[in-house]
Amino acid sequence: NLEDSRFADEMAVDEARREVQQFANQLMNAVSKLLYELDRRDRNQIRRMQREQKRDGKLAYRIAEVAKLTGISEASVVRSIERGELRAVKLNRDTDTSARLILAADLERWLAGLPER
Repeated sequence: NLEDSRFADEMAVDEARREVQQFANQLMNAVSKLLYELDRRDRNQIRRMQREQKRDGKLAYRIAEVAKLTGISEASVVRSIERGELRAVKLNRDTDTSARLILAADLERWLAGLPER
C-alpha cells in the first residue's frame, strides 16, 4: 500500500544519508591526513634549504638554483617574481628573467610567507 511504500522510501533515504555522511567523514579524514603530510614535507624542505644555505654560505641564488633547492619549477619561481611575491635583483638591463639573482634573505622571507596548505 501507499503508506508502506513511503515508509520504505524514507528508510532508503535515511540509509543513503548515513552512507553519504560516512563517506564524507572518510573523505575529510583523508584530506586532513594529506594536508598534514604536505605541511610536514614543506617544513622539511624549508629546513633542508636553510641547512644548505648555511653550509654553502651563498648570499644570492639564480632562478634555476632556487627551483632546484625548493623543488618548485623555474616557471613558478619566475611567476612569483613577476607577481612581486619574490624579490629578484636584475644583473643587467636585460629583460631576461634568468639574468636575476634572488638574495638569500629574500628567499627565506618568501618561503616563510608561503601559505599553509
